[in-house]
Amino acid sequence: MTEKELHKLRRQDLLQLLLTAGRESAELQMQLEETEKELALVKDNNERLKGKLDDKDVQIDRLKGKLDDKDALIEKLKARLDHKDSRIKDLEDTLEDWLTSRRIELTEAGNIAEAALRLNGIFEVAQQAAEQYIENLKMMAEHREHPEPGIDEKAASFRKKKEDERLDNDAFEAEYRAVVAGSAESAGKTEEAQK
Repeated sequence: MTEKELHKLRRQDLLQLLLTAGRESAELQMQLEETEKELALVKDNNERLKGKLDDKDVQIDRLKGKLDDKDALIEKLKARLDHKDSRIKDLEDTLEDWLTSRRIELTEAGNIAEAALRLNGIFEVAQQAAEQYIENLKMMAEHREHPEPGIDEKAASFRKKKEDERLDNDAFEAEYRAVVAGSAESAGKTEEAQK
């Protein structure tokens, strides 16, 4: 409305206009207050969300640091694994070289096996002799404590048995030395034949 139109209005119309303008002003004031309240809520929500986002950023940075540490550890373990693989390959090559340079013919293996069997026999005889010696010592100690009639005949019999065993052991040892000497000769002949 223009100023001329306002002058032409009556008082009652002006009051009516003023009243309407006051109501509109009051309504607008209420809408403004509600909008300000909503704005304050939105600002609070934004601040809360911003705080949460900051916390998430800190957590992301921390997790990123851990991930970087794990990546470094993986690289270190990968390098160690590569080194171990290389070492295994070197050992396999060394073993293969050793195996190819140390082949033993079947005849030599047979001679070595025979010698080992004979050695086992010597050890068995030696073990029996040691057990008999210990048994003899026990019997002698028992005889000293409680003399038994006829012990002299038992002692003579035992000495004869020991002498026979010693002779058997000497014969066995001579036979063993002959086998070992023959084995060494055949090994020498085999080496000469290979050359």
